[in-house]
Amino acid sequence: MPHSILALSTRESRRVAASRVVSLQYLLRRKLGLAGAAILVVIAGAAVVGPGLIPHNPYVQDIEARLKPPGYAVAGSALSVLGTDQLGRDILARILQGARVSIAIAFCAVVLSAALGTGLGLAAGYYGAFLDVVVMRLADLQMAFPFILLSLAILGALGPSIVNMIVVFVVTGWPVYARTIRGSLLTLKHGTLVESALAIGLPEWRILSTYILLTCLDPLIVLASFEVGRVILLESSLSFLGLGIQPPTPSWGNMVADGRDYISTAWWLITFPGLALMLTVFSVNAVGDVLREYLDPKQRRS
Repeated sequence: MPHSILALSTRESRRVAASRVVSLQYLLRRKLGLAGAAILVVIAGAAVVGPGLIPHNPYVQDIEARLKPPGYAVAGSALSVLGTDQLGRDILARILQGARVSIAIAFCAVVLSAALGTGLGLAAGYYGAFLDVVVMRLADLQMAFPFILLSLAILGALGPSIVNMIVVFVVTGWPVYARTIRGSLLTLKHGTLVESALAIGLPEWRILSTYILLTCLDPLIVLASFEVGRVILLESSLSFLGLGIQPPTPSWGNMVADGRDYISTAWWLITFPGLALMLTVFSVNAVGDVLREYLDPKQRRS
């Protein structure tokens, strides 16, 4: 019996590998997805090493250089490529620093919410009964509750901070992972591999980790890729409303909020942070589309 399980698993792995080689060749022709991946690499690289290469400090104020247009420079100082804000701080330096903050928050929130949701979804789908009812009703309640109201309640009680924002995203993000993993598990639970593993007495933790979780990784990876863009957008929205990243720490959201009063006289204050946010979310979603087509050939477009 163990040999038959291994043979089934090996044949399935070979079939999936062959399908992915074909789909990878197909995806290389998807120029939009490749462009999104290239943009994302550039943005991530700029967020990691960019602040160290820019001569300007994103926190240093210079009132004499306030609201200077892109390309501004004075004798003895470095060029301000994207101009300065209402306090004389360099826009490019603040955008790069804001990218670090946004990407770090999105990464932590997605990893934690995926871990929590996957764990609860596995437990609910595998053991069923009362635990399944409790977890799914909690997920339904969470998904029915407006995000902005929950954010106001949590951040109002705990105060706006990076840690509290991550808590908000984890609390609001875990249900979608739990429902996804539970739905996939219900179709695998009575499959040949799982029933054979139970018949030979394999422990439940090994069945869940080897025969179920690894099989369900593909939809989870696709879902997490889209969630990164959603969290970045939500973080910027909360920062714009004053509930997220607090000054003087730069965030694309609070940079747009600071520049809205100067939109008619200093357009660059909101234009460049807005473009950075738009390009980042676009590239993340484009990569998510590519991953979805690569991991599930049924999603291919002609």
